[in-house]
Amino acid sequence: MNDSMLLRYMLEEAVLIPAAVLCFLPMRKSFRRPALTYALAAALIPLLIVAGGFLRNAGFSNAVVYTYAVCALLFVPTWRLSRLSLGKVAFCYANAAALCTWCNMYANFLMAPIEQAIPDEPFTVQSSLVMLGSIVVIGAFFFSTLWSRLPRMQAEPFLDRAWPSLSLLPIGLTSLFAWITPLDFDAVMSGRVRAVGLSALLLFPVVMWLLFYLPWWITVHIADSLRLEQENHLLRAESLRYRELEAYMNETRTLRHDFRQHLRVLTELASSNRNDELREYLEQMQDSAVTRYERYSANPAVDAIVGFFMHQAQTSGIEIDGAFELPESLPLAEADCCVILGNLLENACFAVLPLPEEQRKIRVAVRMLSEAMLGLLVENPCGKPVRFDADGLPVSMRPGHGLGLRSVKALVDRYHGTMEISSADNRFSVHIVLFL
Repeated sequence: MNDSMLLRYMLEEAVLIPAAVLCFLPMRKSFRRPALTYALAAALIPLLIVAGGFLRNAGFSNAVVYTYAVCALLFVPTWRLSRLSLGKVAFCYANAAALCTWCNMYANFLMAPIEQAIPDEPFTVQSSLVMLGSIVVIGAFFFSTLWSRLPRMQAEPFLDRAWPSLSLLPIGLTSLFAWITPLDFDAVMSGRVRAVGLSALLLFPVVMWLLFYLPWWITVHIADSLRLEQENHLLRAESLRYRELEAYMNETRTLRHDFRQHLRVLTELASSNRNDELREYLEQMQDSAVTRYERYSANPAVDAIVGFFMHQAQTSGIEIDGAFELPESLPLAEADCCVILGNLLENACFAVLPLPEEQRKIRVAVRMLSEAMLGLLVENPCGKPVRFDADGLPVSMRPGHGLGLRSVKALVDRYHGTMEISSADNRFSVHIVLFL
């Protein structure tokens, strides 16, 4: 066994360590059990590096075949340990692979003179170290993108269905870089191939960065626009609720002002034993009594959004049986809570509308399970069986429908919560727990 060759092969396979870091950076907040995930990675990757070195030293495989086989082997457990969809995990994997493959290719061009001078050592220890160093540099260049921009894009629900298609770009780049990586260093050293390659290939990180930055910039502006629209919807609900409260207070003030006159009439009728007229007058007073104002929640924003949907439900013949046991001050953003609750109520009202009026009943329960946990349940009857997609969300044929639940799921993920959606016995239910 050649110890120098074994070391060189192990150094080549050590690319798995920075590749895992580049892959895990944008996924770090999505792991269901982070400690277990990192422990498995810390245990498996060194073993795979050593195994790869021995296998290649024995002549059983080359670097590309073994590395890609290991990545394929680790993909499924990584996906299962993450809350991200298959498309998002595939993009993180393919992006890390593209960056590492580029570094390997650039190291080949950069170290070609040394490699050509040592024909019996097609890829030296020095070249392996240069490749690993270039991955560190490219990782530092893309750190901000992988740390914040990519997770921000993955958190936006309107991009959820685009990730499988977006993954094709880094997969294609990985294949391209693997294809143009030189197999013979003499070809690199012929003419101006090496000089042109070293210059032209430096454009890749810049182009790749722009391909990240521009979609991120568009995503931020679209997300801000959608969030502003949601806040405007909440403000409209609060305005409607305020007008209802103002009308109630004005009616109450008028009734209180006139009550002394009513007392005089009632006293006169009672003292004169004019019971028929007394009853008639009391009936008139009851008919003109103030409209009842119902407060649903101690939190003004939640009360406003619930009042808005209660009003809509009443006009559509829908009964909402709700318990909104929330404090005046919430331990999360009021807008986020109202977006979750509003989307679920809107979906439930739409789902029961085609049913007979006696079946249009929605059950809602929202309360603090503890100081750091909020629970929410929305349940409604459904006339048809519900189909679910790969993300566990209902499939709808109505254009534009389904975005609400994706928005809810994105917010639940932001608070590291859980969302369980079930459909059984013609009942559709959504159960959410947020960890605050």
